[in-house]
Amino acid sequence: MLLEFKKYEVKRIVHPEQVHMLITQVIADMQPWDRDKECVFVIGLTRAHTIKYLDLVSMGGLNSTIAEPREVFRHAIHHAAYSIMIAHNHPSQNVHPSESDRAITKVLSDSGKILCI
Repeated sequence: MLLEFKKYEVKRIVHPEQVHMLITQVIADMQPWDRDKECVFVIGLTRAHTIKYLDLVSMGGLNSTIAEPREVFRHAIHHAAYSIMIAHNHPSQNVHPSESDRAITKVLSDSGKILCI
């Protein structure tokens, strides 16, 4: 689901902290009952690192969600994104990636290499 990103402060991403700030703002704007769900977001970028789109790819439960490569890269291809950034929250506030986080990161990285995104 494409989200309205233009209302947020971050327009261009040059530091990882900006991704954190953007996603924190987006989650704060979600319905209260959805804030405790794990979500996967994709930020499509131009070559100059300005945001082309913000996509809520998946919303799961309290401790898991699914990020399939076809869903992650669908809007990147459609909107001719130069690159993408993928972010997801851990409602538990645990900042350490799980083994499944590491596994899907590899799958998505390999997929992006094939697509040259």
